[in-house]
Amino acid sequence: MEMAKASALQLIQRLAPEDIFSLVRFSDRAEVAIPASRQINVRRSEMQIQTLTTGGGTEIFQGLKTAIDEVQRYNSPNYVNHVILLTDGRTYGDEQQCYEIAKIAASEGIGISGLGLGSSWNDVFLDHLTNISGGSSMFIQQPDDIERLLNEKFTYLSRAFAQSVDLYVEPAPGVSVEYAFRIQPESGVLSFGEVTRFGPVLYDEPLRVLLELSIESDRTNLRSLDLLTGYIESTVASVLTPVPNFPVKLSVMVDDNAVPPPPPPAIMQALSKLTLYRMQEKARVAVESGDYEKATKHLQQLATHLLSQGEKGLAKTILLEAQHIEQQKTFSESGQKQIKYGTRSLLMPGNRVS
Repeated sequence: MEMAKASALQLIQRLAPEDIFSLVRFSDRAEVAIPASRQINVRRSEMQIQTLTTGGGTEIFQGLKTAIDEVQRYNSPNYVNHVILLTDGRTYGDEQQCYEIAKIAASEGIGISGLGLGSSWNDVFLDHLTNISGGSSMFIQQPDDIERLLNEKFTYLSRAFAQSVDLYVEPAPGVSVEYAFRIQPESGVLSFGEVTRFGPVLYDEPLRVLLELSIESDRTNLRSLDLLTGYIESTVASVLTPVPNFPVKLSVMVDDNAVPPPPPPAIMQALSKLTLYRMQEKARVAVESGDYEKATKHLQQLATHLLSQGEKGLAKTILLEAQHIEQQKTFSESGQKQIKYGTRSLLMPGNRVS
């Protein structure tokens, strides 16, 4: 709590005159500690933050709804409208309510990011909750990391060129999207559907997304095959007039004798790292199905690949977790998150876990 309070105080000092800030505290109920306002009283806000204490249970829906209500008071396409959720516990019984209100927020251009502190929070829930709006979740292993990660998130949002970028596409008959993953600007699994929300696009960093498509074999008897058709919708505050939708059409030529060119190096590099992330996903699925031997094999293979790339620290964590699964027939909460977010961070350009 002390680190979170110090981080909130620092964020207030970074606010520009035109920024709008609000702070909501929640346990088994929610309370607005600092109401949203166009003119932040810094001294009063600092006093409110200093009075924050821990206690009570964890009902994320109450806190999330209250925070979204605060954002909605000044919701505008001229702002990056965003909720940052910091939690150290699991919510019970209100997960579906959280998803539904996240969908409403997303439809109104409000993003949600989640920061999980410690090891007792539900990363599957937080991942799904945040990617509904194109946000992301992060793992705070040590309290000392709160300040750094909150500042990184604040800086990320302040660099947004487009507040939101949404993809509306329909796969062609016989074509399905099996997996969608955002590489940049923040890595994470995407919920691909009628609308896929990518979140903000930054001034100085491209948006990179990987899609895995499955094509029925009887569809390859055509000379040209349309895979996806639709458009991209974006909101850009710096542009005075509405940005027109950008049409999207992904097609491939079909030729039995074709010699495909080698994929671009950037795609190959991303795929090689995404393969590592998906290996830990497979290990989690194996544990859930009771196949502990298969899970440990996935983790041992993952550790071998990481060792060959010089990622000794993460590889050691994975091997220790494989032993834990052999003995306890389950992941440890801490180890599971270290592996998931450690392999995910490898996908970020320039990032390295040691």
